[in-house]
Amino acid sequence: MENDPLLGRVIDGKYRIDAEIGAGGMATIYRAARLHIEDVVAIKVLHSELLREPHFADRFRREAQAAARLKHPNVVAIHDFGVTGDGVIYLVMELVEGRNLRAVIRERGPLPAAFAAEIVRQVCAALTEAHRRGIVHRDLKPANIAVEDSLDGPRVKVLDFGIASLATGQTIANLTQTGTLLGTPAYMSPEQCMGEELDARSDVYSGGVVLFEMLCGVVPFNSPTPTAVVMQHVQQAPPALRVLNASVPPAVEDVVLRALAKRREDRFQTAHDLADALTAATRGSPLSPSAESLAAPRLAPQLGPTMMQPAWRAASASQEPSGARSGRTAGFAIGLGAALALALVLFGVQRFLSPREPSRAAAQLTPAPATAAPARAEARPAVRAPPPLDVQQSTAAVVQTYYGLWDAHRLPEAYALLSRRYQAEHPYPSWSASHSSVVHISVQTTPTNDPMTVTVVVRSLDRTPYGTAGSEYQGTWRAVSEDGVTRLDQVALDRTR
Repeated sequence: MENDPLLGRVIDGKYRIDAEIGAGGMATIYRAARLHIEDVVAIKVLHSELLREPHFADRFRREAQAAARLKHPNVVAIHDFGVTGDGVIYLVMELVEGRNLRAVIRERGPLPAAFAAEIVRQVCAALTEAHRRGIVHRDLKPANIAVEDSLDGPRVKVLDFGIASLATGQTIANLTQTGTLLGTPAYMSPEQCMGEELDARSDVYSGGVVLFEMLCGVVPFNSPTPTAVVMQHVQQAPPALRVLNASVPPAVEDVVLRALAKRREDRFQTAHDLADALTAATRGSPLSPSAESLAAPRLAPQLGPTMMQPAWRAASASQEPSGARSGRTAGFAIGLGAALALALVLFGVQRFLSPREPSRAAAQLTPAPATAAPARAEARPAVRAPPPLDVQQSTAAVVQTYYGLWDAHRLPEAYALLSRRYQAEHPYPSWSASHSSVVHISVQTTPTNDPMTVTVVVRSLDRTPYGTAGSEYQGTWRAVSEDGVTRLDQVALDRTR
């Protein structure tokens, strides 16, 4: 920014700050020149308003200590650390010219499995070295992964060990207030969400979330509130990847879901194990992204409109050793209460959106299959058979399901119910951006002379820059069959209020 007092300043007679290149919740990153040897570096400066908080300064200093100990080609090199006479705390590091993985995913959408595997392989190499030295990253996410293009393929650098936990140094409890969770909710492991002590397997889980996002274009758990995301990590199973992107190989899906296991004992035990399994699952796949593979997700033909993310079964918790259960923190009890409240809310939404008998509607949406399903399909009960297309009740039920998923902010699953024509005209990134502002939405359906078509009245409460505002729309949805799957195609939808 033009009024930034640090721009143009020379720090400690060695570094001239030339331009801002990024900012986070804790620090701002600048491009700077090293005056003595005339090269370019990056300087991270702690936000001035945080200087009054000693624990933030301690975390920043720990980043320098942790990262300086890591000498690895996939870790950003740390050159210097210091505090100026007027209290500016700074960290000098290698300048990475590539873009972060967050920008790559936003631009390209779902990435080819082999390309994503190569990114994760290099990330895991960095994590393996960090874990060997007793360092847990704790905040692994696409924004902290830089990707540079080269003739040999992508080159990856892992950044920001600012909240890393040093097993041989101070504990995290000494640096934060009791109950404070460090990390980014969308990428936190279940044990991190519950405030437990972390080990390398927490980074394996976060790596699984990053891999899921690269393959599907969205994170497995998403909600407008961080608390809801935290509870999803703890209690809700991730959606099947091949429902969101049919091009994901089954073996790769198995690797991702194992990395996302709720119990750390059920995951890959090391980052190296995750990398090896992913390499084996993608062996023989093309590395370079093609135009076809970088298009919008291709949805699995087995997807049915009643597919919902199953809750994490309590049986999984019952298999946990009694010693581990006794070690759960008080935060878990609070989390269970929040989960119960969330479940009651979702139950109320389901009843509101389904005025008819739910069991009858469910039966109509899930007919008995005519032939035996393949063994792999039997292992995935979340993917239901398609509903019959000759019953208008089914069309209305699919519409109700679509708006119910939207109301619950389960946008990837709602989007999966839309026809290919509609998806081609409304790519997921722009569609989800416009649909995420809805606070609450409901729909009333009315039959027409065409059994495949229903008219709707949609009422929504939307977030605006000035608060919330209500809207009403009227239109028509038609059910279409695509590869034996019922999806929705919008005929018209016009705002009436």
